Amino acid sequence: DQDTFRRGKQEGLEQGIQQGKQEGLEQGIQQGIQQGIQQGKQEGAFDKAIQTAKNLLADKISVQMVVKYTNLPLETVEQLEKEITSLSQEFPDGNSCH
Repeated sequence: DQDTFRRGKQEGLEQGIQQGKQEGLEQGIQQGIQQGIQQGKQEGAFDKAIQTAKNLLADKISVQMVVKYTNLPLETVEQLEKEITSLSQEFPDGNSCH
């Protein structure tokens, strides 16, 4: 009968909407996880490049060479060089407060 058909249709529609929402949520979570992993890798690579640049600068490698081998922006390497120079003036024997 007509009422049974309408109720079945409504229930089917609601179930379809709920399933669509669930699938969308799961896909969104998966995309978020993938983006988080990618961002973490990028941040890790950047941190590694910064540490490498600091080590090279501490060993008196030129700013241009550090930029070339780390792919860091010139401005970043110049700032790191200033920090290294400042630290070496504060602790001329190479020992920091550690």
